[in-house]
Amino acid sequence: MKNLFKGSIAFLLFVTVFSSCTEDITLTPLPEDTPPTFNANVDGQSFVSDDALLSASAYTTVVDFNDEDNNVIEEGTYDAIRILGTNLADDSSIALVFPVDTTEGTYYFSDTQGYFLADYLESDGGVYEANRAQTGTLTITLHNAEAHYVQGNFAFETMDYSITSGQFKIYYTINE
Repeated sequence: MKNLFKGSIAFLLFVTVFSSCTEDITLTPLPEDTPPTFNANVDGQSFVSDDALLSASAYTTVVDFNDEDNNVIEEGTYDAIRILGTNLADDSSIALVFPVDTTEGTYYFSDTQGYFLADYLESDGGVYEANRAQTGTLTITLHNAEAHYVQGNFAFETMDYSITSGQFKIYYTINE
């Protein structure tokens, strides 16, 4: 009987202590003054060999399904996050686009649907040639919408390039 009484007291104490905790645990993004991280390999070579030659930005945008470059047979638009990493040495870029309400998980790039898009952009004297992802994955490991912060991994294949080992950690701005 003593053991039952002691066990009941311990259980009540446990329940009281832990039920009084009402604060949810949330994953925290990097501090806002942390520079963005963006890297990948293009055909087995580092996209940017020196971080000083990297420009990375992210912002919300509207994607138009009616745009023939999106390769979809659907009408309308959707709100998206666009992440752009640019190699300042050769002006090439990697662009990732996904819905603004995307949660943590793995998503697939395809040349036949428009919600998750990736491009490798080559510059030839300021004229860009887009190499759209034919296949690939985007894994969002953290998306804190309140802080406008997202991080994840990506890899994709275009007709001409293989983009592997992609990673990003970045804050995005909200465009009205």
